[in-house]
Amino acid sequence: MMSSEADIRMDLVNSFLRSSHRRLEEVAEIHANAREKDPLFYMKLTAYYFKEGEVRDHKIAFCSYLLTSDKRQHRDEGYMLFKALQPYEALRVLTHMKESIGKLPRSARTAFLHYLRELEADDKQLERALVRQKLALKSLYASLHIKPSILSRKVLFENNPPKGTMPYYVKALSKAESSGEQVIIQHGQV
Repeated sequence: MMSSEADIRMDLVNSFLRSSHRRLEEVAEIHANAREKDPLFYMKLTAYYFKEGEVRDHKIAFCSYLLTSDKRQHRDEGYMLFKALQPYEALRVLTHMKESIGKLPRSARTAFLHYLRELEADDKQLERALVRQKLALKSLYASLHIKPSILSRKVLFENNPPKGTMPYYVKALSKAESSGEQVIIQHGQV
């Protein structure tokens, strides 16, 4: 192993130890260098880190740099790991790709499209995401110009969730004026 290769690996591993929360810019250059100068190690470390690592900024960086790579194997691995992210994390990947890396390849846009379509395919998962991560989902659809599903459109863009859905009940609970009304709503008698 060459000295510069060892240095790149050590820089990346050391960044895991000193990372602070929500400071992606502090680890971005290390990830970019590692991907370019030691691509095989970078990809293997990514898979390991997604399984064992805990700092979200690194997961965001790994996805961002793999999805924007010129290597198909990197993009494929990045897509597989990207699917495990929460919508707010997916939005952070998108933001980092556009603002810091400066590119959003067609393959990455396709990854976002598939991510949203898979989320939409599971009604309960989508409803939970629409309640908990409404702004992130709205930003993903809007900034990527992706047509939302009917439920997503009604909740995110029309503010009119269909009756019987989790977003409907959450909206009704927020408008309830008394605890009696809340009980009626919670028992689905709205």
